[in-house]
Amino acid sequence: GGLFQHYRMEPWQTVGAISNSAVLFGILVAMALWRKWDLLAVAGLAALLHIALDFPLHADDAHRHFWPLTDWRFFSPISYWDPSYNGRLGALIETATVLVASALLWVRFTGLRTRLALGALASLQIALLVAQLNWAS
Repeated sequence: GGLFQHYRMEPWQTVGAISNSAVLFGILVAMALWRKWDLLAVAGLAALLHIALDFPLHADDAHRHFWPLTDWRFFSPISYWDPSYNGRLGALIETATVLVASALLWVRFTGLRTRLALGALASLQIALLVAQLNWAS
């Protein structure tokens, strides 16, 4: 009920389709590479990476990743949050991904502000995992 019900209704379903469309972001990346707009290409590639990691971690709340070509959705047996769909496993996968990426960025960037931000991100992710594991109990 509540907020989750609103997520399943318009306009949120259209917002989700647009913001999670591999088709649209693929076109954006192609256009950005063609025009040599490096920052836009990197942003589009980041969105495609998010979509690729997001794809296997949505159960009954799956996105339309190939919109506007199709409204098909992949309903995964693993959710990144819902304990009814192996949410613990999804949370562990998500946390491991965030921690590995944070460690790689930690090695790459040595500035104090960047490392503080990475430490805060890693701490927040671990806190969310602990809360989620307690919630799923």
